[in-house]
Amino acid sequence: MSKENNLLENSVILATSIAFTKKEVAKLKEEITELKSSPSEIIVERYEGSQGPVGPIGAQGKTGETGDRGETGIQGIPGAQGKIGEKGEKGERGEQGVAGEKGEPGVQGVNGQRGEKGDQGVPGQNGQNGIDGKNGINGTNGKDGRDGVDGKDGEKGEKGDQGEKGEKGDPGKDADISPLQEKFSTLQQGIEKDLNNYKQKINSVVSSGKFGGDIGGSGSYWLNDLGDTNKTSIKNAADGEVLTFSASQGKWISAPVSSSLISPIFSYTDGLLSQIVYPGGQTKTFTYNNGLLSQIDQNMLTYIIRKTFNYTAGVLTSITQEIL
Repeated sequence: MSKENNLLENSVILATSIAFTKKEVAKLKEEITELKSSPSEIIVERYEGSQGPVGPIGAQGKTGETGDRGETGIQGIPGAQGKIGEKGEKGERGEQGVAGEKGEPGVQGVNGQRGEKGDQGVPGQNGQNGIDGKNGINGTNGKDGRDGVDGKDGEKGEKGDQGEKGEKGDPGKDADISPLQEKFSTLQQGIEKDLNNYKQKINSVVSSGKFGGDIGGSGSYWLNDLGDTNKTSIKNAADGEVLTFSASQGKWISAPVSSSLISPIFSYTDGLLSQIVYPGGQTKTFTYNNGLLSQIDQNMLTYIIRKTFNYTAGVLTSITQEIL
């Protein structure tokens, strides 16, 4: 507080001195002006007297004109750091940056350990035997040829003595095969001639774009034109009928599909097969215990075949069968 008072007092003294100096300067200017205008010489005697006491502080003068800017003073001592200001609001999200370059592939990982072997599945049921096909008609037996008259058997003679070994014969001559060669050559020439004629005929038909007649019959392509079909039955066939052989007629006829050719119907419960219904009326019913097949009842209309599956710790150990 004392420093501030001293600073204020010195400021007042300085301001007073400046104001007094300005007044004195103004007086000097007036005197100089008068001397210049007066022709007479003025002799001024000066002497230095002792400085008088400081007068009372006068009233503050008017603010003088702004002087020229002084030289930059020496930088003062930095002040103490101020308090940290409040946190500003969060700025808007900037635009997404450019995607970086693709990194190099990583090192291949170590192969995992092989899993344990799973339990063996339950053996599937044996399918039903298919219906035996009908036996074909036996062909007509050909007529027996006439037997010739048997000659009378003569009496068996006594075994004769072994004869003496004969003398070695002369070496045999090579067989003469020239006649066979001539016949073979003639046959080969005939075959080649017929083959060439056949090729020429085929090429002629192909190049002309006409098929039929000259190269032999192609056979019938209608079932009702064949000799082993019942023409009336084939012509009047209903939708869904199939071609089947009639043993009584000895010909092929059209007839409805046999029930043995119809697919069975499968039923499921909670994703598990529960029943199979076959076209003939037979059924198979499947029973499960904790997700494991425990019993199969095969209804054969006149009797039931029951198979029971036995497990130990979830592993199938045996299968028993009984007729009900």
